[in-house]
Amino acid sequence: MLAPPRLVIDYEILSKYCTECTAAVRDLLGDSPDFAIWYEGHKSECQINLTGSSSSMEMEAAAILWQRSIKECNMCYTCILSDGDSKTFQHLMSLNIYGKGKPIKKEVCINHISKRLGTGLRSKVKECRSKGVCIDGKKVGSLKETTIVKLTNFYRKAIKDNCNDVEKMKSAIYATLYHCSSTDAKPKHSKCPNGKFSWCFFKRALANEESPESHSVMKTKLTEEVVAKILPVYQRLASNEILSRCTSGKSQNANESLHSVIWSHCPKESFQSKKRLEISVVTAVSEFNFGSLFTLKHVHQNTSLPSMQISWNHQKSRPLTVGEVVKVENSLKNRTLWSLARVIQFISGKDGHVRVARVKTETGELVRPVQGLNNLELQEPEIDLPKDLTDSVIRTRRRRKVISPKRLTNA
Repeated sequence: MLAPPRLVIDYEILSKYCTECTAAVRDLLGDSPDFAIWYEGHKSECQINLTGSSSSMEMEAAAILWQRSIKECNMCYTCILSDGDSKTFQHLMSLNIYGKGKPIKKEVCINHISKRLGTGLRSKVKECRSKGVCIDGKKVGSLKETTIVKLTNFYRKAIKDNCNDVEKMKSAIYATLYHCSSTDAKPKHSKCPNGKFSWCFFKRALANEESPESHSVMKTKLTEEVVAKILPVYQRLASNEILSRCTSGKSQNANESLHSVIWSHCPKESFQSKKRLEISVVTAVSEFNFGSLFTLKHVHQNTSLPSMQISWNHQKSRPLTVGEVVKVENSLKNRTLWSLARVIQFISGKDGHVRVARVKTETGELVRPVQGLNNLELQEPEIDLPKDLTDSVIRTRRRRKVISPKRLTNA
């Protein structure tokens, strides 16, 4: 269960398998008195906590989380963000957990709903092909795979940019379709946004009081025949019923990110017991909420300083500061031979962004791009490391001692 700002506040692990029960059934026979006696002592430690079908696992887990939300988390979950499957939502509604005064609202992931458009367009291509009509191919204006990907991205962006208003979402979705089918003889830009900063080149030129360019400059084109074939797909996915569930403009990216951390500790490719999965989930939740550095510091007390610092550098990209010693990147030399320098000034461009820095080396002052200056993997003063991990000698990631040149020490 994720809550703003993308923190895991609760979770539940369900299992239909117990290794000890499987071995006992094999050795003692499941219907024997010996197994019954053994199971009485094992019942409290059995890993099986779900007896229903595997398809009902998500519904049961959601019901457990919702039912204990007030008691353990002191809050009500009034919204559920999911994919197109409504079984879990219908199950929660049937339980009426919070009563009639606090209904649960269903939101749809915008990534999932945009994938449904791509699936619908590909199905339409196959359907037309089975009837002897080819709407895909290499011709200009056909529904190629690259065009389907672009239309899917346009559809998602239209929802994301106008998530607060269903009518604006619908208008923006149709604008992307008709814009791609416009020609010089028959422009269709009535639904495209107005203004000098419009994504539509036609409306942008009109706002600047210029003559619009030819429609041949468009990269994504559709013919009238293709639009007529795919219009029912757009009408279905641009209905008020579907768009009203996308008003939050949210996706399941945070949830998938948590899953990736879990499966990095507990790979899907091999069987894992419930105990192993519990350890992986607890570790993943800790890393997801607080970062991997805290896991290394509190769980792996014997971790060396270099690995702690590598974790810190991956967790937080530390910006350079004036006076910091850096390594100047040189593509002609090995990384270990890069020269040391001290940052003495940052130079801003006309747009205010810093892309260049002035550094001092043993041979003099140089001006180098900031991207070519590499931080030394040094201990951050704000990191509270265990006492046994302190190191008075400054070292690089490969444990080499860093000795600053004498000319840099007083810069």
